Amino acid sequence: MRRLPNVWRSGWRRALRILALSLGVAFVAWGSLALYAGLPDDGIWAANGVLLAILLVNPKRDWPWLLAINVPLNSAVHVIGFLAPRGMQVNLPVSLAFSALNIVEVAVAAALIARKIKGRPNIARLATLGWIALYGPVVACGVSAVLASLLAVVIDASARHSFQGKWYSSEALGMAIMTPLVLAIRIEDLRSIANRKKVLEAIGLLALLTATALLVFWQSEYPISFLLFPPLLLVMFRLGTSGSAAAVFLVSITAIYCTLNGRGPFTLVRSGSSFAIVVVVYGFICVLVAMVYAAAAVLASRRKLEIELRQSEGNFRVLAEHSQDIIVRTGPDGRARYISPSVFEITGWTAAELTGRPVRDLVHPEHRAVFDGMWRSLAADPAPQVATFPLKLKTGSDLWVESNARMVSDPASGEAREVVSVLRDVSQRMADHQQLMNAYQEAEVLAFTEPLTGLTNRRGFDEAFLNEWRLAANAHSKISLLMVDVDSFKAYNDLYGHPAGDDCLKAIAQTLRRGLFRPTDLAVRLGGDEFAVLLPNTPLEAAGEIAERLRAAVAALELEPEPGRAVHTSVSIGCACLSPAPEDDPRLLLTSADEALYAAKRARKERV
Repeated sequence: MRRLPNVWRSGWRRALRILALSLGVAFVAWGSLALYAGLPDDGIWAANGVLLAILLVNPKRDWPWLLAINVPLNSAVHVIGFLAPRGMQVNLPVSLAFSALNIVEVAVAAALIARKIKGRPNIARLATLGWIALYGPVVACGVSAVLASLLAVVIDASARHSFQGKWYSSEALGMAIMTPLVLAIRIEDLRSIANRKKVLEAIGLLALLTATALLVFWQSEYPISFLLFPPLLLVMFRLGTSGSAAAVFLVSITAIYCTLNGRGPFTLVRSGSSFAIVVVVYGFICVLVAMVYAAAAVLASRRKLEIELRQSEGNFRVLAEHSQDIIVRTGPDGRARYISPSVFEITGWTAAELTGRPVRDLVHPEHRAVFDGMWRSLAADPAPQVATFPLKLKTGSDLWVESNARMVSDPASGEAREVVSVLRDVSQRMADHQQLMNAYQEAEVLAFTEPLTGLTNRRGFDEAFLNEWRLAANAHSKISLLMVDVDSFKAYNDLYGHPAGDDCLKAIAQTLRRGLFRPTDLAVRLGGDEFAVLLPNTPLEAAGEIAERLRAAVAALELEPEPGRAVHTSVSIGCACLSPAPEDDPRLLLTSADEALYAAKRARKERV
């Protein structure tokens, strides 16, 4: 056998659901008529309240079907109900007319409520109950009562006003009781009760309430309706909104049935008229509905807040107790109100040892200014502040941490309430950073160092020369430059070989470095056998003396390019000095020093 397509199967399921719901409404309608059959006054008409709740929890595309199917079902129930021992007979056209009026009432209420409440109504909210009470029992039932009275004129003109009052009271009470009752029934609530093994408790409490209601309303000697309130409160506190709705339904059915049968404390009304008794019992039911549903809504709202608070606290504790970071709550006085347990693993201090102590005392004394600056920034700006400083460990050593802090203010007054900080161990990061800085500095030194001699290279000379030139120009001071060239180095290199030539250059470089006594003086290897000496804030005469001292020191060197053979070398030095102006070209000094060097070589080597 071939299976139906998915679309058809879903269509059949939808049709069966709509039919089942409509049959349920019809059963409630028949039950209402059967319960109050033969009584002198009408009871409550519960079917419209059930149908209204069904519409509010189902998609709007199902509304036309639910309303249309309930017209013939409602009419059939009216016919069957009036055949019960009530002594009334209504023909089919009249039954259809009143059934259609019931459907109009429910449609008006559903349309108005759906405009104010989106999605499934939550009767745990007072606003939801207010809209349902306004548009259901008040507006929709009022409109249907007026229309019903007009329809009653056609049947019996003398019964217009009494029919209108009975219609409105039964319809309004049924909607006020049954709509919240059906809306309160949630699958989640039923599962919750089952999961908590509260089925027996729920049955016991509702049985206790029913027994109390029968005790109160089956006798007519004592006004003991106050006995209902203890079990009602028990139901509200223990069973929540769903239990409260069921409690209202049980008490209302019992009260109305017994009162219309001439029993209960409301029959003690002095006037003794049936109208006064019905008004009193209906008023009691209205007050009961308003009181219980309002209290249940408040309790449900508080229960929800408690659950959310417990969940929030649980989430915070899970995060705080299992986080590798230290979470600190600090009061306005700077003392720790809360410290997460992870502080012990990181610092060796327990949370109990640090709670109540000033957090500032844990910061290394040399870095407390950073902590104080962060605290001042938080007081001035509520934006999160980040600072890095070392904490004192229990062992006496230090640990670098990064603090991400935020000021928490009181929502009502706006005053600063506390500071929440997250302290993270960044000691490894700081060590890596220091290692990186050392490597950077070493790389920077290597970038400006000539590898053979260890002197500053040409790149370092260019940068230092320009800086000293600008300083001399701004200070109107003199700057001197020595250009040094090794005499006959090519012949030396060719005669003794490159290794000996390298040793010669190293010896000259060390001699030049040792001959400079000021930290600002700089010896440079420009390349090959050329060197330079930068002498900031040095006049020409002093530069000449330094040049002569360096020349003599190089001449005094004894080199041993071959075992047992001592060799002397010499250098020629060109000396130049300028007092630069800001607009002067630095190349002037370089050119002058080069020209002086060439002049020294042309005249005689080994001279300044």
